[in-house]
Amino acid sequence: MADSLAASNFEHIDPVPHGLDYFTPSNLPSNLPSNLPSAGAATPTQHNMSTTSSVTDGTRDAMAVLLAAPDERDESEDALTVLESFNILCVGESGLGKSTFQRNIFAHLDPTKLQEMKRRVASQREVVNGLREAIDRNKSEAKHCDDVRAVVLRDEREALHKQLAEADELLEELRAQKHTQALAVHALRREISELEEKQHAVRRLRDADEISLEDAQRYGATVLELQAELKAKQDALADELRKSNLDRPAGGEGAPLQTTEVVPRLIEGMPLYADAREGLDVTLIDTPGYGDLTVDTPTNSSVEKVVAEVERRIVDHLGQSVATRPNMPLDDEKKLWNQLVHLCLFFVSPHRMKRADVELMKRLHALVPLVIVIAKSDTMTKAETLRFKEDVRAQLQGQRVRTFAFSFSLIKQVEDKHRLDHAAPASSGGVAFEPYYGGSHGMWPWAVMAADESRREYVWGTAETDHPHHSELPALRDLLLWAGGWRQLKHDAALKADAEGHRRQAAAKEAAAKEAAAAQAAADVAAKAKDARGVFGLAHALAPWLILLVALSVALMGLGDELRRV
Repeated sequence: MADSLAASNFEHIDPVPHGLDYFTPSNLPSNLPSNLPSAGAATPTQHNMSTTSSVTDGTRDAMAVLLAAPDERDESEDALTVLESFNILCVGESGLGKSTFQRNIFAHLDPTKLQEMKRRVASQREVVNGLREAIDRNKSEAKHCDDVRAVVLRDEREALHKQLAEADELLEELRAQKHTQALAVHALRREISELEEKQHAVRRLRDADEISLEDAQRYGATVLELQAELKAKQDALADELRKSNLDRPAGGEGAPLQTTEVVPRLIEGMPLYADAREGLDVTLIDTPGYGDLTVDTPTNSSVEKVVAEVERRIVDHLGQSVATRPNMPLDDEKKLWNQLVHLCLFFVSPHRMKRADVELMKRLHALVPLVIVIAKSDTMTKAETLRFKEDVRAQLQGQRVRTFAFSFSLIKQVEDKHRLDHAAPASSGGVAFEPYYGGSHGMWPWAVMAADESRREYVWGTAETDHPHHSELPALRDLLLWAGGWRQLKHDAALKADAEGHRRQAAAKEAAAKEAAAAQAAADVAAKAKDARGVFGLAHALAPWLILLVALSVALMGLGDELRRV
């Protein structure tokens, strides 16, 4: 039915506003920039479906690049260098959406199947280059050696040529797979963009006052058909793109949706920003929420699980004595690839902070960099959000809870970026976006919202999790990765771990000293008791002789009296 609509019916309809992002159910935007040139996007001068479905010059250029032979394309962009590890712990009361937040915050950067294929191509290309270098070195040595060695080198060279042929074949196979994947993703993005514009146009027709009820019903049916088709394309795109285990409940299929244990999830090769050639191995550590009647019990305390996880990682880090990564000294491994908690995102509920929150913060703030996050901030007005941020900061200062503050230079970089990226067009007459993150002291909490489809639909409109106007989630993400805040956090985490190690050593020494003092006191008491027992023992041993001596003395005295009388 959608294809049968006359193009002339849409000539008066404005195209979809491309300043807004549309997201797939798998948290992936269907029209955000990718490493492939975008295609099929309508320009402000396009006003009908026939134009929308046509292939633009930009699309032809993009397809020409994609259809080029794999070995003719520049593949320097394939290699993504993984710099270090970065571990994030999410803590808070039950029901605040910590798991949903984890699925949202890196959704637009989460490594895709295509990026994984690129890494495989880059790795295999290194193998090929290594074999070619080995063959060249073999030939060079053959020019300078004797005849006996030359024969041996010739045999080795033949074996290397055979390995090179196999490696080249595998490289071409991987390139072909990546090429096919890129084409599939490119086509799906274009189809989704076209369907979104068609659906928007038909909605405008359906809601027009001048059409008949019969036409409105027909257009309404078309909208539903387009919605079903769009959903299928979005699901297909998600299948082509995503490989992250954040899409599934912890523990695999059939696992409970509620987090009941500490669950670490590794995302290998997280780009620092879109199309970046450097990334991190990010581990998101989900934790059971406290205050839940079924999960948090006196014999199965969520708080104790959180503290135990943090302390375990510190103890393992301080006690590591052997390097586990190939060709890396222990000191470098402990600095770059340690398992410490580099960031603790502490979630508090909107409107009020609870005593249980503060008590747990007091146990954590000396062990990990602590950053406060206000969950479900879309339930508060702008004024309420600003007021609550300052209330939280003041309350934590009064309770002497130390939170991590990003440097002002990094915060300003992110503010400038968002001011430019989300500036209102001059022709629109809109109010300029002036982001203000962290407050004057950099210690305000971050007001975020999260949703499984990256948006929340309300009667008054739509709130988007990745739009800085609606949530500070993109600001927090850009501050962590794009601006390099992860480096400051890792440095602070190492300092806190070292301080905890010194504290434990001092406590152990103090305990040992007290134990030694107690042992010495016990020894002194035992010695005194032994001395006392020695005196009484001697008296007991001499008592018979003393009695005999007394008796003899009495007898002699009596004998002397008798002799004097005689």
